[in-house]
Amino acid sequence: MRSIKMFAVLFGVVVAIVAVASASASAAAFLSSGTGTLSGTQLESQVFKTGAGTVTCTKLKGTGSVTETMTESQNASIQYEECTAFGIIEAKVTLAEYLFMANGEVTIQKTITITAPGCEIIVPGSKTVSSVSYKNKNSQIEIVPAVTNIESEGKGAFCTYAKETKGTYSGTSLATLGGGTISWSSAG
Repeated sequence: MRSIKMFAVLFGVVVAIVAVASASASAAAFLSSGTGTLSGTQLESQVFKTGAGTVTCTKLKGTGSVTETMTESQNASIQYEECTAFGIIEAKVTLAEYLFMANGEVTIQKTITITAPGCEIIVPGSKTVSSVSYKNKNSQIEIVPAVTNIESEGKGAFCTYAKETKGTYSGTSLATLGGGTISWSSAG
């Protein structure tokens, strides 16, 4: 009887280990040929739609560090440049800190502020949004955001509005690993 109980416990442990290993193996992941510096550039304009209107940036500079050759997440800092608000006014966007998940979710890690004369749009940090898709392109990853439900609030004479979650973000960009290759897999 004792050996049957021991076998049942051992069998349960083996099944649990196999289940965990299978779940880990099937998770989406970012894969790289090594570690190093990650950089990002825009392939098209980056467009934020908020309760105040549309903000368009024609340049972005992305940076990050690849510390593992297979991971389900990647931190990146994005500096948006050459931005206009509402089609006519110069705008500035603070440095954005993101955590990109291979499953298509993105966490905005710290508050992003978009400023233009008479207007301040605040996108709070510590919020997870979706969705972003990834395409492998010449040993790089093309990032295609179609993000919806972004929370923001407008302050200032020209764009005051209460907190809402109707914001969107689009604009394809490209991630490159210096001296190596990087790709995305739907099943790590």
